[in-house]
Amino acid sequence: MDFFVLATAYSAIVTKLVDFVRTTFDKGDDPRLKPLWIVLAMVFGVALSLLYELDYSDAIAGLPERWASLEGTGAQVVTGLAIGAYASGLHELFDALSGVAKRPARPQ
Repeated sequence: MDFFVLATAYSAIVTKLVDFVRTTFDKGDDPRLKPLWIVLAMVFGVALSLLYELDYSDAIAGLPERWASLEGTGAQVVTGLAIGAYASGLHELFDALSGVAKRPARPQ
């Protein structure tokens, strides 16, 4: 399966896990906690990557040469960080789409 399809699927899972924790513990949507949610996405991404032994380091564009040659746990951690970063971006996309969906329709 294509790297981007899997990365998107795993990132969506991480996004929803972070959203679950966020809605459970941050009822007021405190903007000061945003860095915490980004770090939590990275932690979930690395955990998911280690759990499923995901290694996409050779497919992640823009990695420095020394990182692209990683193997084993190091490659899985890099993959998990990429999934976590992608999940943070997906959260922003989902949030924007949710805002558009909640807007009242314009009368015709």
